[in-house]
Amino acid sequence: MKRSQLIKVLAAHPYKIYQAKDGRWVTNVVDEEFPEKRRRIAKQTREDLEEALYVFYVGEDKKKMNDRMTLQDIYPDWLEYKELHTPASSMTLRIDSDWKRFYKDTKIAKMPLRRLTKVVLDEWVHSMIKQYEMDKTMYYNFSGIIRQCLDSAVDKEIINENNFRKVRVDGRRMFKKKKSSESQVYSKEELKGLMELAWKDYYERTKVYQLAPLAVMMQFETGVRIGEVCVLRYEDIDGPYLHVRRMLRYLGTDRIDAGVQLFFTLGT
Repeated sequence: MKRSQLIKVLAAHPYKIYQAKDGRWVTNVVDEEFPEKRRRIAKQTREDLEEALYVFYVGEDKKKMNDRMTLQDIYPDWLEYKELHTPASSMTLRIDSDWKRFYKDTKIAKMPLRRLTKVVLDEWVHSMIKQYEMDKTMYYNFSGIIRQCLDSAVDKEIINENNFRKVRVDGRRMFKKKKSSESQVYSKEELKGLMELAWKDYYERTKVYQLAPLAVMMQFETGVRIGEVCVLRYEDIDGPYLHVRRMLRYLGTDRIDAGVQLFFTLGT
């Protein structure tokens, strides 16, 4: 690959390469800091001179590329890396959902990484917390994307340090307080209305999947998750007990994993 790039560099190099009277190999490169806007390079061998030209052109290109690199540029590679190191594909689906919600096509995602100073990041993250009324969990999921993307950029030597790790958020003052447990459950009246609606949907067959209303009612009665109720079998019923042995997981598009996930017994 390097040889291929070197051939392209030499073909595009605008100045003559020649051997001087002292035996050294010589050429010029463009340099705006010199009076004639060019700088002389001399090496003992032609190979050394070509190596210097390779470093000059390819190194400059890499620097310019790094100067332009944005969060939006590095996110796809980071997500692919994250998926390789995460057993549950549902996590990468959640991450990508958060990316689309909080980052995609935003000003912060399009700003060069080297311009993401502590001040810029501090003002941005506090404004996001207020805008979305984040609680601790939402903030952790949201901020994990930029924190880990910038860590990856440091590893790849695109930036020297991750300035987001310098940002401090006072969670007790900034995060939205969790609602009381009483407000997170259905009242008896609401539950009754929901059950009546489920039976109505079942008998009128208004859903694509006729058994979906029954599955909802079973969840209320047993506490099983949706991924667990979808793969229950008759042999899982043992007298007054329901043995939950497996879970269906959505892996994206039409891929499903019904591997065994949980082993526990629920009393009825």
